[in-house]
Amino acid sequence: MACALRVLLLLVTALSAAWTAHAQGTTAIISGVVADETGGALPGVTVTITHVDTSLSRTLVTDQQGRYRAAALEPGTYDISAELSGFQTSVYRTLNLAIGQDLVANVTLRIGQIQEQVVVSERSQLVEITRSAVTGFVDQQQMRDLPLNRRDFTQLTLLAPAVTAVPSVAPSLLRGMGTQISVAGARPNQMSFLLDGTDVNDQGGQSPGSAAGGLTGVETVREFQILTSAYSAEYGRTSGAVVSAVTRSGTNALHGSVFEFFRDGAMDAKNFFDPAGVAKPPFQRNQLGFSVGGPVFKDRMFYFGSYEGLLQDKSLSLVSRVPSRATRARAATAVSLPSRRSLPS
Repeated sequence: MACALRVLLLLVTALSAAWTAHAQGTTAIISGVVADETGGALPGVTVTITHVDTSLSRTLVTDQQGRYRAAALEPGTYDISAELSGFQTSVYRTLNLAIGQDLVANVTLRIGQIQEQVVVSERSQLVEITRSAVTGFVDQQQMRDLPLNRRDFTQLTLLAPAVTAVPSVAPSLLRGMGTQISVAGARPNQMSFLLDGTDVNDQGGQSPGSAAGGLTGVETVREFQILTSAYSAEYGRTSGAVVSAVTRSGTNALHGSVFEFFRDGAMDAKNFFDPAGVAKPPFQRNQLGFSVGGPVFKDRMFYFGSYEGLLQDKSLSLVSRVPSRATRARAATAVSLPSRRSLPS
């Protein structure tokens, strides 16, 4: 009995630690101070943070310094409302919260009736002032609108500053089959890739990718960020950059997509090493799939799923240097000649 209880306690501890790491790496935070028009802090204010797509909300009460903080929020669009007896209710709409972001949203309450509302729907872009990490961010619109070879979303890491491609390092089992990039001078095998807080590097800790050389899943990934330097110790493991992606989730509205991307070698030019007078090697690629998401119970439970298939027929021209006929002939002649040795007199 004691042994079973100990195992259960260890399992709960491990799950708690995993959830903490997941919340730190793939969620976001909204915090701020609620004050009156003179700048005085207001304690006891009821702050409600609502996710626009799912209508899930969280209610907080400000402390003695008027501060509030909501952690472990899913990336997305949020509305914030603050109300207190004797003051008008303030509502801030459409605050976009990105993965890993610690957003500061201060609220000002004006004297009036609680039934009266002051709605702010157009705000300047809020600047994140709580982290010193150098990051690059790519949202789902960029991933779906920009052309991507092999539908590999990790290619968009090249949009971030200090990130360069390493074409001289070919994908392999030793280097990883995924996109080879260098961040701030680090080697390609010093990258760390996270999906929903889980390490997705390959079995050797290298860049993840399929046998075709790509990391698919554009329809499933909501957004990702690349931390190039000065990131916190919660990531660790590698001395290079960290690519942290988060998957999409269902909403109150039913959404789906069906897609197919086709590439044929007829539209490609010959490779530099393809011999003249010989037809190009065949190349044909089909990427097809679907995604669907919606509510299981409205405002309470949601689902999202996707499928992506890859069919590829590809050949390559390989150049190998071998001895010429003249070289082989001279070698054969040298082997057939008897060796001459001087005899003693």
